[in-house]
Amino acid sequence: NPNSAMTVGAQDISGDDPGGLLRYAQFLAFSQGNDPDQVKQDIPIKNAPRFFKLMRCRFLFRRDGSTLVCKELETPPLPRLALVERCRVIPRRDEIFATLTNATFNPLEEVILESRPEPWPQLAREKGTVKLLDSSTDHLTIEAALTAPAVLLITDSYSRGWRARPLPGSSQARYEVLPANYFLRAIPLAAGRHLLRVEYAPLAFRIGRWLSVASAAIFLWLLRLGFRKRRSALLAAASSSDRLERPTRLWSLRRWARIPRAKLIPLALALATLAVFWPVTRFPFINYDDMVYVTENDHVQGGLTAQGVWWAFTNIEAAFWHPLTWLSHMLDWQLYEGWAGGHHLTNLLFHVANTLLLFLVFKRMTGAAWRSAFVDRKSTTSELQSLTNL
Repeated sequence: NPNSAMTVGAQDISGDDPGGLLRYAQFLAFSQGNDPDQVKQDIPIKNAPRFFKLMRCRFLFRRDGSTLVCKELETPPLPRLALVERCRVIPRRDEIFATLTNATFNPLEEVILESRPEPWPQLAREKGTVKLLDSSTDHLTIEAALTAPAVLLITDSYSRGWRARPLPGSSQARYEVLPANYFLRAIPLAAGRHLLRVEYAPLAFRIGRWLSVASAAIFLWLLRLGFRKRRSALLAAASSSDRLERPTRLWSLRRWARIPRAKLIPLALALATLAVFWPVTRFPFINYDDMVYVTENDHVQGGLTAQGVWWAFTNIEAAFWHPLTWLSHMLDWQLYEGWAGGHHLTNLLFHVANTLLLFLVFKRMTGAAWRSAFVDRKSTTSELQSLTNL
């Protein structure tokens, strides 16, 4: 199976990956003679140009009938880490691609950046050293020693969520992760000894993590408060001389639900959900399965018609029988046509409705409005963190 590389622990440069990064996909499409602006999830690899070494590609596999043929490329791949002493600043993508494919460009001697690095790299009398201490899918720990400023080139895909921070003993107080050669990573280093951790930690993920910590802390505080009130109620009942009074109910916060402010809980939940997820209305379609469901589906783009409804109930396209999904997409196209934000807005409204429904179910089951709102909010926070992890 050519798409089993991740399962067996192999590192491949292309395959069935629903989460491909845009810059990397654009460069891969360009390498195959395709328009980078029309890149899709599936990019067939027909040839292996010499600049495949930028992606550390060493072997090319292809099928010859029922046989899988392996070919080792003539150009050796780049190392994962390299110290580069020269750089060039080119802000435009097409100019970067033209430079990368020029026969005179040597990626081990020069790196292309999109903004000026600080410090600017210099030629050194003695070559610096760099070592990868440990790594995982979302971090690298790197040690380096330099006699002059240089650019640390990391031949892994770049995205804005990557950041670098110094570890104890590092001579540099701040590190910046820049796009290198358009789709790789670069970190400017000053002369000295460096010990740094490069990690994937986008802002949304950090916010979601702290929201989860805060939610857990509030939950534990409420739990402690409830047990204390329960204990006080039992002690009061035991000390009564005539009869045991009914103990105060565990988590006796129902009185808070009786005040008028409790009626504003659904509105607060709806506004909080809208505030968190409203940016999706600015997102485009993605090259995962939006082509199948929306952008390249003639039945969906025909809108809600008798023929379209019949098709929705009788086909198993995309390997599923889900007529309501198809009807929803047809209605979205009829309302918004090709505006991706409108399609995402419909999903957001469904999410708001589900949030309110979950709150009403919990409130009906427990009679406790504020506790139901808290559980519902914690569920929404967990979903946000899951989305940011993706």
